[in-house]
Amino acid sequence: MTFQPEFSPIRDSKGMPEVRVEVCSPESIRSLNEANFGGWHDRIMLRVVEFFVAPDDGAAVVVGPGRRGHGFPAFGCADFFPDDAVEDWEILLVGGVASDLRAVVPMKNDGFMVFEVPGRLCSALAAASRGQLFEVAAQWVELAEAKDGAPAEMAVEILTEVADLARTAGDLGQPLYCWYFAP
Repeated sequence: MTFQPEFSPIRDSKGMPEVRVEVCSPESIRSLNEANFGGWHDRIMLRVVEFFVAPDDGAAVVVGPGRRGHGFPAFGCADFFPDDAVEDWEILLVGGVASDLRAVVPMKNDGFMVFEVPGRLCSALAAASRGQLFEVAAQWVELAEAKDGAPAEMAVEILTEVADLARTAGDLGQPLYCWYFAP
């Protein structure tokens, strides 16, 4: 089954293409529209992310940008690559080498992917104290600067929310998944 994210191409006042994805807040869209970048290649590339708990892979494959009313426990965020982040978090919280991510919907040319968050990381997130999450958030932002960046002002909130979802996943005996769309 292939999922096609629903998004609408629009043009800004300079005729440059932009992308709006339904999970963005009006304030986020307004700030992107007000940004004055030189050309398309200099623009911010919007990455839309959602971590969610679902009963199994079959339920997880139908979740995505066009299906936000799925009813599963979830947290939406944006502006980072969650596959890289999950690997960083696992190394920072657990140590050693990050687990291989298991793709439920592999990334194709459409920029969309769903993967299961490794159980080892879920356990560590669920057990982490707020203080540990603050430390890991700061370290993650530093690590991510060398890559594609991380939303520094949101790092603590992202980790705290994902840790809450990891606890929920453990309580329900269900996996924690993540989908993202990076057009």
